[in-house]
Amino acid sequence: MSSNDAKSSNIDAGQTYIGQMISHDIVPHVNSNSTRISPTLNLDSIYGEFEDEHYANSPSQIPLLNSDGSFRLAKIEGHSADFFRMYGRPLIVEPRNDGNVIISQLHVFWMRFHNLLLNKGYVASALEAKHKVIKLFQAVVVEEFARQIMTTAVHSAYFEDDNTFLDPAVLNWQPDTIPDFFRFASFRFGHSIVRNDYIFSDKTSSSLSRFMNVEKNLTSELVIDWKYFFGSYAQKTEQLDSHIAEQMARINLGVGSQTVDVPFLNLLAAKISGLESGVGLLKKILSQSNAEELKLRFDIGFLESFDTASFAKLIRKNKLKVKRIPLWPYLLHEAKIKSFGMKLGPLGSMLNAEVLSTAIRTSSTSIYTRYNGFDSVEGYKGMGELSDKLLLMKENNEAGEHLPIMSILTQFLSENE
Repeated sequence: MSSNDAKSSNIDAGQTYIGQMISHDIVPHVNSNSTRISPTLNLDSIYGEFEDEHYANSPSQIPLLNSDGSFRLAKIEGHSADFFRMYGRPLIVEPRNDGNVIISQLHVFWMRFHNLLLNKGYVASALEAKHKVIKLFQAVVVEEFARQIMTTAVHSAYFEDDNTFLDPAVLNWQPDTIPDFFRFASFRFGHSIVRNDYIFSDKTSSSLSRFMNVEKNLTSELVIDWKYFFGSYAQKTEQLDSHIAEQMARINLGVGSQTVDVPFLNLLAAKISGLESGVGLLKKILSQSNAEELKLRFDIGFLESFDTASFAKLIRKNKLKVKRIPLWPYLLHEAKIKSFGMKLGPLGSMLNAEVLSTAIRTSSTSIYTRYNGFDSVEGYKGMGELSDKLLLMKENNEAGEHLPIMSILTQFLSENE
């Protein structure tokens, strides 16, 4: 699974790390000190489980916040860019978001945006800021992230028409949980699109091994200019296929020379959980009464060909049978065959759409309403000139195109912080 000959997709590089934030917000890590994870997308990974009463009236009772309700942050060259740290450890509720300097700065971005809402007077309390940030993040997930990674047909059916198609019982999906197919396979597509190197700013680029960062203070040279991750100047991810960035097989944990092999761990986790193969899960889905609709509407179906040569090393290493290709690489291959590596294939899109739409729909703070469905405008209200920019963006957007929300938000923050 080498990426020596990897080609780029049409997905902004920053979306890889939006996906990582989503995962850390709704998916528990089997061996982590993470806070209790809720299957709803409500940014508990940033805000924790502190009572809304404290956010509204007594923010000083929350260790993450200053007395005015703003997040405590560390400054680099006069700008808030890093977590407030004590003995190198970040003052955050989700330690996984300090795993590398891209995800850590993306987490900090939302904390900075919370602070900006307070400083600009768009909100009267930390609680109001929290609710606005949650809705904005959900809008990013629906209108930007999901549009870039999913097929147009699937995105439209789930997030515009407000439909669902897969039976939780068929998928062994228990209520109020994140299903194993998402945890150990379909949402791990992000590991396929990680680049071996990234441009951070006009002055700095970095290899993957260099910026993987555990419990270290951020240095000024690795402070991100977000235009290289979102929008018209953004570098793109690798294609969605079975070729994984070489350095993903030797990620340094920051403890001596210890490294981990991410592809191997993905397959091991799926095996331990008893997750079905790609063919096995697809057979179950096509046993549903709406199977013909799924085939016609989304092109759901078995792959006619399967390039086992690209998985030969993987199969030998993990003692797998070719006829039981695990769900994770099966979905990566589907993306290559049916979407040319530009986005997920129909099955991968549907599995992720089912979980993400449910995670937003069931959140206590949500852009989803019973009468309007998934309405990103709910996330754009009450922010003065920024609201005007976001609403104009939505008006001028061509049908089916993703909205450049993150580009607008990052630019607004840099101009107004």
